[in-house]
Amino acid sequence: MVHMHQETFEIWIFMTDIPDNYFPVDELIALPIQVLNRKGYITAACCAGHLFPALYGNYVENHKHITIEDGTVLRIFDTEDVHESYIMFKEGIVLQTLPTGFEKDDDNFSTRMTIRKPHSGNDTYKLVGDIVESMTQLREWALNLLDLMN
Repeated sequence: MVHMHQETFEIWIFMTDIPDNYFPVDELIALPIQVLNRKGYITAACCAGHLFPALYGNYVENHKHITIEDGTVLRIFDTEDVHESYIMFKEGIVLQTLPTGFEKDDDNFSTRMTIRKPHSGNDTYKLVGDIVESMTQLREWALNLLDLMN
């Protein structure tokens, strides 16, 4: 996790002494989010995607409980089709194009535009590669968008 300034979109990479007016951003999506915000495509929330969604508070329906010898109860998640990258934009932001592999979230509970890209599979290294490739494509797409600030 890194932090980004709310006005300049400067990225703060240190985990201690986080200055005021900074918000948390996943490392892998920080550069695309910085480009989008600096061009005027103001974001409200985002996620690059995680290997273990349950650790980050994502709701996963398909799980089972197991109890190990010392009595500890663990939840084991079916990780197939639970990984995704997304960006939710501030109210009023409209995109003319979408980045490769992303789709507009038509089921979004909000009127804010949200785009998502699912990542599936249980192969950890393929999943990491897919997320990194997606973030690279996302940044290239953002760099080619019209600048709304001018």
